[in-house]
Amino acid sequence: MKVLIAKVFKGWGVVLGIPVLFVAAYYYPTFPIINNLQLCAVYNFLGVPCPGCGLTRSFIALAHFEFKKSVNLHPLGIVIAGWLFYFLIRTIIENVLGRKLPTILKQGQRDFLLCFFVIMMLVQWVVKIVWLSSSGLTRGSSF
Repeated sequence: MKVLIAKVFKGWGVVLGIPVLFVAAYYYPTFPIINNLQLCAVYNFLGVPCPGCGLTRSFIALAHFEFKKSVNLHPLGIVIAGWLFYFLIRTIIENVLGRKLPTILKQGQRDFLLCFFVIMMLVQWVVKIVWLSSSGLTRGSSF
């Protein structure tokens, strides 16, 4: 019985969760109480932005079709959103429609892209910290 339930609901978390993420990002700025909260635990504890600082605001800008602002807030926000959109479409095709799609990348290629993405996260983080410290800008400022 558990296996049957797992097969029926496989992928529905992705199919429902990713659109909810972007709908929430669209409506996020309309909640003034939430808007003033500092969500980053690293920033709250250490006083410096973490590699992911700006992603929430980048997703909010994307949800409002403000692409330049999104890239300014976090350069990899569009990349992550694109991957989430691809993952959503792939999950719909495979789990909802029941069609098997071929694997696009081999495991080694996926590992390389993951390492490249992590390096890019760290590079943009260092650039952001240097930029903020040299220009005297505060957290939440864009490049």
